[in-house]
Amino acid sequence: MTRTVDVGDGRLAYVESGEGSPVVWLHGSGPGATGMSNFGANLPAFADHRNLVVDLPGWGGSPRPDTDEPLIHHAAERVRRALAALGVERAHLIGNSYGGGVAMRIAVTHPELVDRLVLMAPGGVLPEDAPPWPVGLERLFAYMASEKPSREEMAHFVRLMVFDESLATDALIDERYEASLRAHPELPVPPISVT
Repeated sequence: MTRTVDVGDGRLAYVESGEGSPVVWLHGSGPGATGMSNFGANLPAFADHRNLVVDLPGWGGSPRPDTDEPLIHHAAERVRRALAALGVERAHLIGNSYGGGVAMRIAVTHPELVDRLVLMAPGGVLPEDAPPWPVGLERLFAYMASEKPSREEMAHFVRLMVFDESLATDALIDERYEASLRAHPELPVPPISVT
């Protein structure tokens, strides 16, 4: 069940499960991304930890921020405030893409909060030999620039982002597609039927 926590200038949505040492899961910024769409399938393997799966500001159940601050900095501070409000003094941070950039920012600005840091293709970091725009980012930008993105475009994007395409289930694609349309209220959310 999604909950929210007051972070001083708004609320941050999160899902909590398990008990034990805290693990904070920070998702990427692809269209329709949420904490649970990125990490929900991982939680059973981490049942012996207190899992806090966050929707970063502007994603999932967390309102879009009204800020001129760099978004990674803004999100990192809101996650830090959420941890304080939830009584978490130190946690393992797992960050994917944009969430990796947020996790790094927390580790740099508040190292006392971080036990272990796991980064997957963290935002803000590219190897020197990386192409100007990796194919995943090209698909991401194309989807986000589309006036009327389609479920088929979402399916192609999600399948591209996983190593094992069997993980790109119809349910995950539908969830991401619908969430991406909710992020842009000017677009109608069509009914989804999977045959």
